[in-house]
Amino acid sequence: MKRCPSRYLTLSRFFALAILGPVSLFLIAGCNGDLGGVTTKSYMTAANQKRMEVENHKRVELGLRVIRPPDWYLYSVEFDEENWKKTSAGDYEAKKLHRDPDGRLVWEEDYYYSGRSYIEPNNGVRVWEMLTINYDYTSSSLAVEYGDDDPTIQSLIDKLSAGSTMKEKLSIADQILTKWGLSRL
Repeated sequence: MKRCPSRYLTLSRFFALAILGPVSLFLIAGCNGDLGGVTTKSYMTAANQKRMEVENHKRVELGLRVIRPPDWYLYSVEFDEENWKKTSAGDYEAKKLHRDPDGRLVWEEDYYYSGRSYIEPNNGVRVWEMLTINYDYTSSSLAVEYGDDDPTIQSLIDKLSAGSTMKEKLSIADQILTKWGLSRL
């Protein structure tokens, strides 16, 4: 059975786990690609295609990756969050979108993996080196987060401050991704 790739335990997953237990959470979360009847094809109605075109236009303006099936596919939907994978990125989550109850974007994250991993000594869990670019639509703010311990990459992240512009943040992200042989777009 294929494991459900989750980078961290979200608050909604925590409450589902606390209330329903791990088996129920597994079923609710849409693991194994089970979207409760939702597939990329059924999701891509004319209205959703139009919405995606508008959202992709905004992503281009912001410097974020656009979603373009068939290279992208909807992996799961849970708790107003869409989890997208990109076939050329392997079997890893590449983008997460969070929508409000009316379907408007609240935030989105792009995930990039270097391919490097290690076993966490405290708990034996495999951790993948990754970079996350988060854009919050409600505050129009962008954050670049690094999930590992490479001091050269951490020194680039440390150059960022609360006053850094989006252009500066994306420039740092590009430097890191270039080091990994990846492109942001």
